[in-house]
This record gives sequence, structure tokens and C-alpha cells, in this order.
Amino acid sequence: MPALIDITGQNFGRLIVLGRCGRNKHGHVTWYCRCSCGKEKIITGNELKNGHTKSCGCLFLEGNHKKHGYKYSKIYATWQHMRQRCVNSNDDEYTNYGGRGIIVCERWMQFENFLADMGEPPTSKHSIDRIDNNGHYCPKNCRWATIAQQARNKRNNHRVTYRGTTKSVIEWSENVDIPYNTLIKRLYRGWSVEKTLTTPVNRRKT
Repeated sequence: MPALIDITGQNFGRLIVLGRCGRNKHGHVTWYCRCSCGKEKIITGNELKNGHTKSCGCLFLEGNHKKHGYKYSKIYATWQHMRQRCVNSNDDEYTNYGGRGIIVCERWMQFENFLADMGEPPTSKHSIDRIDNNGHYCPKNCRWATIAQQARNKRNNHRVTYRGTTKSVIEWSENVDIPYNTLIKRLYRGWSVEKTLTTPVNRRKT
């Protein structure tokens, strides 16, 4: 019998092998695998190596959705990217999402449920936004929002307090009718909050 080749850590389609499981009733070696959608499944080495199994089954479900015309749609791409940054540790954005505990709710692991709950984005400028930036991707915590709306919701959004009221710089910009970039430059220069928010804009120098 040939020596067993350890395939732990290897990728097969959407699956990554976590480790050996044992043998099935037919004597075939089985492996613990995790799909990019987050689900885990026990699969034989033969199924992985011959390409018969490339996911936990989500590829089949997505294939059905693609038949409905969503393969190249904005909402379908949004759904894919949302899942990837939460479950795929190789994704460039994983650290800021799955890496800090943000998950996609079970219901939204299926595209049709995500589509039913969110609907199409209102415009091409809208993208998915979590209302609570530390919360998960789920119906109660998500909306379609513009870049400006999302900027108010970022974890690193600069907030300042003036006369007992704390707001983001973007909100203060709207309240005092002074450009956001002007306020930020003033604060970085060491201006006091009061001076920053009350000094009229000089067109030649801000």
C-alpha cells in the first residue's frame, strides 16, 4: 500500500483541508475540510483529488442563482465579497472582518435569502453597510448606503466634542458649513476644537 500523502492545508476548489479524519466504511481516507462559505464537511481524498467535490454544496446552490440572471449583478458580487471577507482567512480584508469576529448570519449564507432581505441596491453608488460597525452581517444590522453615509459609521471616524456635544467631523462639517477637509487640517495643525469649528473659511488660506 502506498504511503499516505498528507494534504492538510491544501486547497481544492473552495475547500481547504484542515486535517485527516480517518476512513469511511469503504476504507477510503477521509479529511476534515472547511468551505470558503464557512461550513465544514468530511470528504474523501479521492473526491478532492479527482475534482468531484469542490465545495460543501454551495457551488450547486449558487449555480441555481446564476441561472436566474444574477451572476454578473452588483448584489451578487456584494454577497460574494461579504462572505469572503468574513470566512476566508486569505482574503485581503479578512483581518478587519472575520479576523475580529464579524460573521455572516446563517440565513444569508444563501444568496436568495440575502436578495429577499436586502433587495437591489438603490443606485450604483450604494454598497452594503453595517449600522453597528461591530455587529454582524444580518437583516437587522445592514442597509444600502452611500460612501458619505458609511464614512459616518467607520470605527476610526474622528469624533470631537464641542460645548458638551460629541459628533464626527463629517457631522460637524455639515452643521457649521465648513468643508470636512478644512476641519481635519485645522485639527491636525493643533487648533482648538472651538477655533476649528467657529473660524470662518478664508478662501485663500484655511
